[in-house]
This record gives sequence, C-alpha cells and structure tokens, in this order.
Amino acid sequence: MAFLTRLVLFVVLSLLSANTFATHIVGGELQMNRIGNERYEIVLTLYFDLINGNLSAIDNEITVWTYTKSGNRAVESFSLPLTTFDQVQYTNNACSNSRLSTRRYLYRATVTMRNGTYNDSNGYYMSWQRCCRNNVINNIANPGNVGSVFYLEFPRLSTTNSSPTFRNIVGDYACRNNDFTLNFAATDADGDQLRYSLVTPLAGNLTLGSAATTGSRPGPYTQISWLTGFSATNAIPGSPALQIDPSTGILRVRASTLGLFVFSVLVEEIRGGVKIGEVRRDYQILVIDCPVTNPPVLALVRNDNPSRPFVSGDTLFINQQANRCFSLQVSDPDAGTAIRFALVPVNFQLSGAPAFFSNSALTLNNPGQTGQTQFCWPPCTFVSNSQPSYIFDLVASDNSCPQPRTSTIRVVLIVRPDPNILPSITTSLGTNQVDIVVTDNLSFLINGIDLDNDDIEIEVLPRNFRLSDLNMQVADKSTGKGNLSIPFNWQTDCRAVKDINNRYIIDFIITDNKPCFNTKDTVTVEINLRDQPFNDANFLPANAFTPNRDGLNESFMINDFPDETCLFRFKKIEIYNRWGGLVFESKDKNFRWEATDFAAGQYFYSIDYGKKSYKNQLQIIK
Repeated sequence: MAFLTRLVLFVVLSLLSANTFATHIVGGELQMNRIGNERYEIVLTLYFDLINGNLSAIDNEITVWTYTKSGNRAVESFSLPLTTFDQVQYTNNACSNSRLSTRRYLYRATVTMRNGTYNDSNGYYMSWQRCCRNNVINNIANPGNVGSVFYLEFPRLSTTNSSPTFRNIVGDYACRNNDFTLNFAATDADGDQLRYSLVTPLAGNLTLGSAATTGSRPGPYTQISWLTGFSATNAIPGSPALQIDPSTGILRVRASTLGLFVFSVLVEEIRGGVKIGEVRRDYQILVIDCPVTNPPVLALVRNDNPSRPFVSGDTLFINQQANRCFSLQVSDPDAGTAIRFALVPVNFQLSGAPAFFSNSALTLNNPGQTGQTQFCWPPCTFVSNSQPSYIFDLVASDNSCPQPRTSTIRVVLIVRPDPNILPSITTSLGTNQVDIVVTDNLSFLINGIDLDNDDIEIEVLPRNFRLSDLNMQVADKSTGKGNLSIPFNWQTDCRAVKDINNRYIIDFIITDNKPCFNTKDTVTVEINLRDQPFNDANFLPANAFTPNRDGLNESFMINDFPDETCLFRFKKIEIYNRWGGLVFESKDKNFRWEATDFAAGQYFYSIDYGKKSYKNQLQIIK
C-alpha cells in the first residue's frame, strides 16, 4: 500500500512538473501608461500557443521588477494579476488553420511609482522572464528550453511619459512564395517619434532546468541562439526576407521556407532627437504551403479617352460637377471571388466616410469574369494652392487566404472648379459713411449682382446691436437670382442716442449660392448719429420768490427751460433746506412750489437735466 501511495505521488508530481515547464510562449510585450499623480498602469501581454502549449502553464499572477539602467540595481516589484484573455483573430476567420491558434493573456495593475524613487538621469527598465518558448520553432536553437524576456525601458519619472502601445495583432499564417504583411505599428500618447527595427529576441537566464521558470532577474540578458543561416534580419528567409518599415512598423516578407519562425520588433521612442525609451515585442509567424490564388486585375477607364489604358501614376483632370465618375473594371482568374474596393489616401486625409464607389463589393462567380463599379470623386472638393493635387490608391482586394490578394492603381487627381464670377454688393449712398442728426430719415438701397445669374442671398448683419431695437427697417435676409435690391429705411429717434456721437456699423453680405462655391462679397455702412444741438446760454432761473400772499411772485417755477434734446431733458427738481433736508421734489417740468408753510431763509435746488445738472441757491422772502 505504501508503494502504491508513493507511485501515485510520483505520477502527480511528474504531471505537475510537466505542466509547469510546458513550452507555450509565442511572444508578448510590456506596456506602461502614465495616469497622473505618480500613478501608472502596467500591462503585460502574453501570446500563448493553443496548439502546442499546455493551459496549466498559464500563471494567475506575475511579478515584474524595475531596475536602474546604470548598475542593474533592483528598485521595486509589482504584482500583476491575470485580468482577461481572448483569442487572437485572423484577418479573415474563414481562413483558420488547424496548425495555428493563439490566445492573448493580459496581466495588469495600477501602481504608484514615486518621482523621487525614479530620478536617475540614465533611466530604468522593467522586465519579466518566463520559460519556455514554443518547442516547434524552426529558426532558433533548442526552443523548448529557451525563455522569453518581456522588456521595457523608460526615463526618470520627472519626464512625463507613457510607453509606446502596440496595436492589436492578427494571427495570420504566411504562404510560401506569397507576399505577406503584418502591422506592428504602435501609438505614443505623448506624440514621441517612434522608430522600428528587427532585433534578436532575448532569452534571459531561465530554462527548463532553472529553479524557477518564471520571474525577473536583472540584466544584461542573454539572447537566443539563431540556427545557421538565420539572424535578426533573416528571421524568415525569403525575397524579401522578413523586414520592417522603420517609420510605419509594417512587417513584410515573401517567405521561401516552410516552418514556424520567431522574431522580435524593437520600437524606440524619440523626443527632441534623443531616445528616451523602448519596448520589445516578440512574436512568431507560421509559413505553410497554400492553395495557389491569383490577385484580381483592376483597370480604370478614362472619361476623356476610354480606349487609352490608364497607367498607374497617371494624372486625371475632372471638373467639380461634371465628369466626376469613372468606371472601374475588375476580373479574377479564380472562381467564386469576393472583391472589395477601397480608396487609400496618400497625400491627404479623409474626413468622414464618403462613398466613393457605387458598389464597394461584388462577387465574380466564374474564372476570368469581369465586374464593374463606378468610382466617383465627391463634388465640391477642389484643388487649392495648399493642395495642388490629390494622390490616392484605388485598391481591389479578394478573399484569398490568409490575407487578401490585391491590385492597386495609383491616381493623381486634379479637380478643376467650374468658372465663376464673384458676386458684388453696393449701396445707393454716395459714400458708405453717413453723418446724420437725430430725427433725420435715412433711406438707401442695397444692390447685389451676380453676372453668372446664380442664386444669391443678401444678409444684413448689424454689429453689436439689433435692427429692431432702433427701428431700422430692412429685411434680415433676402434672396433672388442674378440681381437683387433691398431698401433700407431708418426714421431716427432717441432710442439710438446714447451719447453725443453714436456710431452704428452694418455689414451687408451677398452670397453666391452656386453649388460648391458660396463665394461672398461685403459692403459695410457706417452711420454716425448725433444728438440735436443743445443751447442753455440764456437759461437763468430765478433765485428768490415771496410767498406772502400779496399776489406777486408767490411761487417758485421755471418757464424758460432750454429746448430739450435726446440727451438734455428735464428729469426732476429737488429743493433742500440749509441743513440738507429734502423739502420739495417733482418730476413735472411745469412744477410749482408754493412754500406757504416754509420759513423765510435760504434754500438750495438741484435740477437733473439728463446729461447736465443745474444747482443754485433759492431765497424765500416774507
């Protein structure tokens, strides 16, 4: 019985050991996102081989460490729990292959990283190691006993920065002797320049024989050993061998050898011409033999000369409205081909999602069958001084596996705007600066003309006031064709008089409503409105009266006020005793103060006359 117990325990431990040391790693990368206030999100992405790997090898939590670049001194560690996983999709999931299935695992945590802790001007790196790589890789030595290093460099934290973020990957396989692309572009939240290159993957110092197959230790880290004939720049042999665009991160290869090939992409972030960080992503591509497919054949039919073939790179000239559409013809030597059309800008950006094609997709059921769609340039899109021409690619893509076969025509397009004479607008005033006095009547015509006899519109736009508030009589907006006259009339009054001189500016705008243009012309009228002249030179109110019932000069009143204007007019009178007490007030210009109950003596009056006031002594004599 004891022997049987030991045997069962040995089997369990052997299975556990096999699971722990299972080979499974396709690749992955680290990511460090600044949230703010010394808080960062750390994300580790691991790509797992579901065909050759064992799911029990997946870690539920990992620990990443940070180190100084100068001296490789450990700074601190962070635990990242497994938060989610999903399947890496094919470009076309109908193209799935039983030899290739990849799952993405995400470990993430939000952590605090103090600026004072990370203040070394030489910067830092973050890493995590895991053994082992996929044991069926064909371009490195002993892949099932070689680890992976997830590696990221970052500057001292007083430099505001987040690491580059790789776009989601697709799990396509490549076909031998066929062109293959894979987008490894990254984005940078800080707008740093990104530079891409192929490098030798890191192996680290963990193997199947290590005390632990997961964890992190300081660098420097060893690299994988390439098999003979392979290297960072020949990770997948072909013509061309695997290469990456240093600016866009697009991988390209036309593989000549079957197998599973690992590679590593380094993206460096550059700020002000200086490298401040880097991230590595390891991945692998399976190269297989695929059924032979042919790319579609795309042709553009010219409007000006249908019999003349359009050669990729030729220039097309079109007008803004007429002749904007062209026939696109496509054929495919293969049967049952689904074709999709796309326009890819080269020297401009698309705004919105314009419909360029009458049919953006069609199916060619028979080999060599020809299909057709209309390509139309959107109206009202012209060439300007800043955009001398539009350069774009017309692309026809089929449904080949693993990636569409394409045919491309490059077009240089110049759009010629239709001839148009600008509209003009004038007034019947001799000059568009008018001086008038309140109570004057101002009348004139606004005349708009368009020599193309297009639809026109005249708008009246007062500056900082409303027409109706001042009794200005003119339509806010009028429309017509070719010629249009609208009357303006203003019977001025005191509503418009706020000061001695009052300035009112009105813009009259004519718009040519010809399709695509909406060109304008403006005439501006300035009206300077003055108040009526005011003269108080002879205004001398009485300064005494005798309320003693003798019938002479019994009350205080004023009969010879100055002629009123908008700004100078009677508002009220107030009379005070010599102690400042108010004894009489009136808002009636024809006031009369009897003062029968007031003692003789000295008083004072104040007359509010709008923009002016009058103050004087007043004597009661009894």
